[in-house]
Amino acid sequence: MDITAFCTRSYVTAVPVREWGFAAGNTIFGMLLVWGAVPVISPLHPLLSGWAGMIGLVFILHFGLFHLLSLFWRALGFNVRPIMRSPGTATSLSKFWGESWNAAFSYFNA
Repeated sequence: MDITAFCTRSYVTAVPVREWGFAAGNTIFGMLLVWGAVPVISPLHPLLSGWAGMIGLVFILHFGLFHLLSLFWRALGFNVRPIMRSPGTATSLSKFWGESWNAAFSYFNA
């Protein structure tokens, strides 16, 4: 949600190919959950099916497509950071909510 990152070009280091692959892999994993696992689980365990679908959508959008969009903008020369910044590596609850999970809205707290 940092508007200056979208409006001003700056020196951005080259985006590693593995980061593109990681974001694409997250998108594919989410798609496999939503369109692969949910139909199989649905008749047997509706609650588990709902959770698999929600987790799949998070992987598709937040860890996949939004990260791919960030990479696209960075490839064009804009310093646009992904909104999810490794939430699994946060060492405290404040780092999790403030810096790792959905970083787009942590900007407003500053």
